[in-house]
Amino acid sequence: MTPSDADHDDAPLICFAGGGTGGHIYPLISLAHAFKRRFKNARFTFLTTNRDIDARILASADLPATARSTGSGKLPTSTQIIAQPVRPLPSSPLQAIAFFRHWRASTAQVSKLLTQCRPAFVIGSGGFGSGPPISVAHRMGIHTSLLNPDAVPGKANRYLGKMADLIFAQWDCTREAFRHPERVMVTGCPVREGMKRVDRDRAMSHFGLDPNCKILLVTGASQGARSINEAIVSAMDKLQHIPGWQILHLTGEADLCTVQAAYAECNIRAKAVAYTDRMADALSIADLVLSRAGASTLAELTVMGVPSVLMPYPYHRDRHQHANASELEKCGAAVLLEDRITPDENAPRLHKILATLMSDEARRSEMARRAKSLGHPTAADDIVEALCCSVTT
Repeated sequence: MTPSDADHDDAPLICFAGGGTGGHIYPLISLAHAFKRRFKNARFTFLTTNRDIDARILASADLPATARSTGSGKLPTSTQIIAQPVRPLPSSPLQAIAFFRHWRASTAQVSKLLTQCRPAFVIGSGGFGSGPPISVAHRMGIHTSLLNPDAVPGKANRYLGKMADLIFAQWDCTREAFRHPERVMVTGCPVREGMKRVDRDRAMSHFGLDPNCKILLVTGASQGARSINEAIVSAMDKLQHIPGWQILHLTGEADLCTVQAAYAECNIRAKAVAYTDRMADALSIADLVLSRAGASTLAELTVMGVPSVLMPYPYHRDRHQHANASELEKCGAAVLLEDRITPDENAPRLHKILATLMSDEARRSEMARRAKSLGHPTAADDIVEALCCSVTT
């Protein structure tokens, strides 16, 4: 594929669709950078949800000439961001009318855009934000592809998978979950740019941590995880007695003040922040991670080769985070701990696991080695190569 093959001028247009969480946005940003490495003049349109997190993450991304738009008029020369009115699938029949109203509004918006400026590819990261763009592009005969980094695809992705020309998965077990397994390629999940080992002293200095102590990184992904935050707070009185360790805790906005106050009352070295856009720094200095088991998080843990304790989000009907965590656990790269939701049930079990791992450097090293063996550091470039090959064969 050459730029002129992709569009009528010499600047190929790629449309990315998805959002609602960091896990749906970061892989698309990584793909944009991979396309830019291949085609210096590539143009991008991001069709996101209207959740604030999408705009916040994209605003801090290193994307050239970014502009927000309502979806009318010609595309800018580099990057355009359009928030769709589409909503998640309703949990109640009473919400169905509103859902279809927003779905129709999004499909009309997307149809107008794709008619005006036909892209080379429409690439969805899954979930409700990918629905209208993938559906409309499929109907128009535009090449569609879907990122499905979760071990078990959700309802939306199983539906969208029927329309995708290619599906990119993180795990081998995902193939048979789709109607057309022959369209599934196991490439791994694209990780954030710069996701590599960095200078430890510099990273320690950025977070204000002691370079002579080991680090437990606690994170609930981009929005935080209350049950993990509460479990750590409840286990603090015991964790403070494990020598030579400190905690870097990414709490999410809602729990920051509560967690900071708890650390202030306890004799434990810790730094609590709501969020960081320097996740490579955080993972690079982590000796052990406690986190949810979102697909993007696990992709980063494996690329960086970090041992982990995983507490999958407990409320998903399909338990896809549990399935993700199981992929690391069965390879010896992580310990899976069921989230029982209440601090009284979580804290004792969590303390026991953390205390064991924090006291066993040999086991952590072996877990790190096994995590690294599962990583796909070139996933973004591999996906771009596969897409380019797919339109020339």
